[in-house]
Amino acid sequence: MNTNRAKKNFLLLFWGKLVSQLGDGIFAIAMPWFILSITDSAIAMSTYLVIGNLSCGLGLILFGKKIDVWKKEKVMYITDFIRGIYLLLLYAIASMEFGNKLAFIYCGAILLNICAAAFNPASMSIIPMIIKKDDLVKGNSILGVLDNTISILGLTVGVAVYDFLGIKLVFLIAGISYICSAISEMFIKPEYVNCSENDSREQQSGIIEGLKYLKRHKNTLFIIVFALTWNYIYISLYAIYIPYIFNVIFAENIGSIGLIEMALGIGLIIGASLASRLDIRGNIYKNLTKVVIVQLPLFAGFTIAIFINKAINYETFLLTAFTILLFILGITVAIVNVNISVILQSETSANFLGRVNAIKSFGSLITMALGLLIGGIIIDHIPYEYAFSINSILFALLTIFMVKKFYHYSIDKKIVTDEVCD
Repeated sequence: MNTNRAKKNFLLLFWGKLVSQLGDGIFAIAMPWFILSITDSAIAMSTYLVIGNLSCGLGLILFGKKIDVWKKEKVMYITDFIRGIYLLLLYAIASMEFGNKLAFIYCGAILLNICAAAFNPASMSIIPMIIKKDDLVKGNSILGVLDNTISILGLTVGVAVYDFLGIKLVFLIAGISYICSAISEMFIKPEYVNCSENDSREQQSGIIEGLKYLKRHKNTLFIIVFALTWNYIYISLYAIYIPYIFNVIFAENIGSIGLIEMALGIGLIIGASLASRLDIRGNIYKNLTKVVIVQLPLFAGFTIAIFINKAINYETFLLTAFTILLFILGITVAIVNVNISVILQSETSANFLGRVNAIKSFGSLITMALGLLIGGIIIDHIPYEYAFSINSILFALLTIFMVKKFYHYSIDKKIVTDEVCD
């Protein structure tokens, strides 16, 4: 792969994601508030979010067969153009008075999330096609820093734009950002490997064959299972348990959660930056094992902090402890994400990479929904300290089970590497 061409492609992808994700972050914070402002209904807002998640899952199923057949860069810029045009239309009609405004917004949620279901696997699958294999760690690390930085910046800018300029300007900025991103992505020129007849048939085989592929490649399947199980444990802690105790138990204001989220976001940025400096290419499973082991006392730390706080009855201690723990956890989360992305990109056949990413994304939606649902049921029916304890025990069991597997994989990879060197 030509070095200059690889750099140009990566810069185009970087700037495209930078612009579109900034608009996406602004839109994501503003739209729920806009729905509340025109309906005064929490159900209307939650319906919008549910429609979005279901649409994304439907899109992953619909596009699972085609994601490895279509040109990745075309999928990216076409879906960005569609999202940009919709948001510009929304900007045009935002001030109009007609009865179906909410219906138009709900239809837009379907459109935006179906586009995201095609865009996300394509954007992940294109990375090994535009940069060298040796640069995958650095590339994923840079994109990880970008994702987390823009998430924080988008939320902050979104609140400011909505408060001072109104929802119309949010739609306009987000729409223009998608259009600009699409233009940048049009100039990406990935290197596609010429497929044999058998490879072509594999590309056409659909998402069921993607599942069969994972069944044949146990290491890749196990990495995805680990990621999905980890996601379930993490989402229930972060999205349910922590907001619950600060809101319901301690009646804190939203600033407490904002501080915790900011600490997590900064940790994610630092972790993604560190990942590029760690030598994880030589034995990536071994390094992933180390990070998972470090996370074990962090998850246990939340439970320990809960019981200490009950003993001393000092809420500031709990807020401080959770802020520190989530900051450190954010660092490890980013490193784990980079490791997993590199494993999938480097060890998955190019003919199945899109479908494998689609399967992982669809699985993430399911485990996220389960984490939110089951986590809510648990903490509503048992004392909150026991809910945190259950979470810590689950992660301990996951760590023991997965570390054993990762250790065997690291030994296998070392043997293979040594044989190749000999």
